[in-house]
Formats: sequence, structure tokens, C-alpha cells
Amino acid sequence: MKTILLIVLVLCITWCISPEIDQQELIKQQEIQKKINEKELEERRILEEERVKLKIIRAKEIEQEERAKNNLLGNDLLEETALLNKQALNVLNSEVTLVKDDQEFDIHTDNSLTRFVNNTTPYNGLEYIPQNLVSLEWEYTKDVKWWAKLRQEAADALDNLAQNYFLRFGIPLDIVSTYRSYEYQKWIKDRGCDDTLCAKAWYSEHQSGLAVDFWEASEESRFRENEDLKMYFEWMKQEAYKFWFTNTYQKGLEIDWYWIEPWHWRYVGEDLALILKEYKITFAEYIRSPESY
Repeated sequence: MKTILLIVLVLCITWCISPEIDQQELIKQQEIQKKINEKELEERRILEEERVKLKIIRAKEIEQEERAKNNLLGNDLLEETALLNKQALNVLNSEVTLVKDDQEFDIHTDNSLTRFVNNTTPYNGLEYIPQNLVSLEWEYTKDVKWWAKLRQEAADALDNLAQNYFLRFGIPLDIVSTYRSYEYQKWIKDRGCDDTLCAKAWYSEHQSGLAVDFWEASEESRFRENEDLKMYFEWMKQEAYKFWFTNTYQKGLEIDWYWIEPWHWRYVGEDLALILKEYKITFAEYIRSPESY
């Protein structure tokens, strides 16, 4: 009888301890997996930084080589070349694309990743709708509106950007606004928002499906006074171009046609993002004088 009681007691103790051991093992495995994921993200970030650095270095080398070649030419030939370049630029500016080195940036076609719009330059189609809009992934982002969408290219890049943001700050990246239809933008404007603060319907970057507002769309002063917003914005200024995003409105009305908006970022593709970052200019500045960059 004592033997039976002893066996029952041992079984009870084992049964009670087993779930606790399993739970501890699960927590341990989760911690290990988290460390592995963080290490992989860090390695990807370092590789991406190195790739971007090499691309910038090569671009500078090419520019230096071109300058060296030009220095070998006679003054007459240099003047003739400059005149031909100016004439060619005038022709190009009247056509669909702008040429920068070997890159062509299509700024006029509505579905182009480098389509340029501002409060005087609308889309060709009044109610243009991007054809490859997708819902965002929410593992590393947080949305205040459940219907957030971007074009596939921008959504993929944003997901990678958000992963690095999460790795740096340990929190999801707040998404305030993404794609806006013509009708939705019109609804916003009908509420009385000024043209220097809210784009008119048909003139908004959000209609392209390539623009996204982070954190909060409030006032530029908030990003100077609030320590958290200031920290997030400073990080974004240094990192976003690696994922082909640029801060569209950062230099005020006279340059960008809108007030400064630290929260508003736009996907422009790899080549243009690198140019804007390298020369510390906005998209609007590039459009005004592409031959300078």
C-alpha cells in the first residue's frame, strides 16, 4: 500500500512540474529566436549600408573621371560641348523624361515611381488610381487607419525600413496616412485645409500610392520640441534613403511649395533617392535644375 501511495505521489509531482518546465523551455526558445532575428536584421542593415556606400563612392569616381577628361579638352571644345549640352537639356525638359548621367527619371507618367506633382502640377488623369496597391504588413508598423495601402514597391521598401526602425527603437513605426484617392483628398480639402498645408485633390503625392505620413501630421515645431519625435525624425533622415524614401517637404514654401513636413516621406526608387541624399536636396530642387546634379 505504501508503495502504491509513493508511486501516486511521484506521478503527481511530475505532472505538476512538467507544465512549468515546458513553459520555461518555450520562453527560452523564444528568446533564442528573437536574438537570431535581431542578428539577421543587423547583418542585413550592415550589408545594405556597405552597398550604398560603394555605390556613392563609384558615382564620385565616375564624376571625377569625367572632370579629368573635360580638363584635357581645349577651351573652344569645352564651350561648344557646354552649348550642345544646354541645347540638349532644353529639348529633354520639354519631353517625358529628365536625364541624369545614365539614369532616366520619368516625371510625367502617372504610374512612374518618379512622377512629380505639386500644387501647380497635377496628375494626367483626374482620378488616377495606382494599379498595384497592396495592404501593408503590420509586423513592424502600427496603423491608425485600418485601410492603409501603398504601391507594391513602396510597401515592400516600407516593410524593410520598419524592420530596421523596430530594431533601433524596439517599437513599431507609426503610420498616419498612406494612399489617398482623389475623392478622399477632396473630402479633406472641403473641410477647409489651406493649400500650403494640404494638397488639392488631383495634386497630392498621396494619390500616387508612394507617399506615407509617419508618427503624426501636426506642426514642424512639434518635431523640434518633442524629444521622441525629434529622435525618430533624425534617425529617419539618416536611414530612409537606404530604402529609397525621401522627405519631400523639408525646405519650406519657396522651395518645396509647402510648409515643412517632417512626417511626410515619399518612395522614389533607388537612383533618385541616392541623388537627393548625396546632394542634400529635395525632389522639387532637383526638378528645377537637374543638370546641376
